[in-house]
Amino acid sequence: MTLFTASFDTVVMRFSLMMATVIVPFLMGTPILAILALPIFLAAITAISFSLPESQIRILAETEAIKHTKK
Repeated sequence: MTLFTASFDTVVMRFSLMMATVIVPFLMGTPILAILALPIFLAAITAISFSLPESQIRILAETEAIKHTKK
């Protein structure tokens, strides 16, 4: 998880999801569920990327390969 690395389209999609998470509970009559928009807002504003960098993916793959050869 790294901050400020998400692409612009990802941030726009998160803001859209956040708005839907705010609007739908009010239309359903349960405004307390709108609090679920807070984590989505924080993920959008900080542009968190949940994918691993390429170097870590390669290291994990090599580690798994070593584990399987030792069996």
